[in-house]
Amino acid sequence: MSNPKNPRYGQHLSLEQIAEMVAPEQSVINDVIFWLKSQGVKDIFVTKSRDMLVTKMNTIQASRIFQIKYYNYEHQDGRKGVFSPGPYSIPSHIAQHIDFVSGIVGFPDDPQVVTKKRANYPQVGKEIDPSVVRARYNATNVICTNPNSSHAVAEFQAQYYSPTDLENFWKKYVPFAPFRPVDQVVGTNSPKSPGIEASLDVEYIMGVAPNATTWFYSMKNFNFWDDLVTWSTLLNNEASLPWIHPISYGAQGDDPDFAYQN
Repeated sequence: MSNPKNPRYGQHLSLEQIAEMVAPEQSVINDVIFWLKSQGVKDIFVTKSRDMLVTKMNTIQASRIFQIKYYNYEHQDGRKGVFSPGPYSIPSHIAQHIDFVSGIVGFPDDPQVVTKKRANYPQVGKEIDPSVVRARYNATNVICTNPNSSHAVAEFQAQYYSPTDLENFWKKYVPFAPFRPVDQVVGTNSPKSPGIEASLDVEYIMGVAPNATTWFYSMKNFNFWDDLVTWSTLLNNEASLPWIHPISYGAQGDDPDFAYQN
C-alpha cells in the first residue's frame, strides 16, 4: 500500500496530497493570520499548499509591523526608489511559525543592457541546434502525442520572448513538426523586447519536445530571490501544472543572507 506522505517515485500527487505533507497545523495558520489582521493587514491569502501566505501592504505598514526602516534611494542614472537594507523583526511567538518573509527588504538587481555582437569563432562541427539535443536524448524527430506531455520555462529579470522569432526558429530547426505556439503566459510578456535568455529557453525546450503543452512564466522585476519566491508561490497555488520546470537563472548580486537562501 502506498502512503501519500511517502510517495513512490513517479507518483503524481495532487496539491491536496502535497498540502498534507508540508502544511502546518491550521491553528498555526490562524495564529499568523490573526497577528497580521491585528496589525491592520486586510489582504491575506493562503495558497492551496497551505505553507505559503501572501499579503499586500504599503511601506508604512511594513515599517511598523516588521520594525524596518525604508529610505529613498537614487541611482546615478536618475532612477529613484524606496527600499530597505533590512533586517526585519517578528515577535517571537509568531517567528517560531515563520521560515522567512519575502519582498520587504533588499534592492533590485541593476538591469544590464545586452548588446548582440557578431563573434568570429572558428566553425568546429555544427551548430548546437535542437536536432543535436534530441539526438543526445535519443528522441530524433519525435512529436509528442500524449496530451499530458507538458513543460514550462521560468524567466526572471524582465526577460521576454517574441512569438514571431519563435515561429521563425521553428521553421528553420523543427521543420518536421507542425508549429504549436506557447499555450499559456503567466505574468508579463513584452514581444517587442525579447531577451536572449528567455528566447533560447522557450525555443529549445519546445524544439526538443514538439507539440508538448508549453507555459511561459515571466517575472518582470529585478530581484531574483524575491521573484523566485513569487514564482514558487504561483506553483504552490495551481492545481494543474506542466510536468517539467527548468530554470536557467541564478543570483547575480544582491544576495540575501544564507538563512533566507536556504
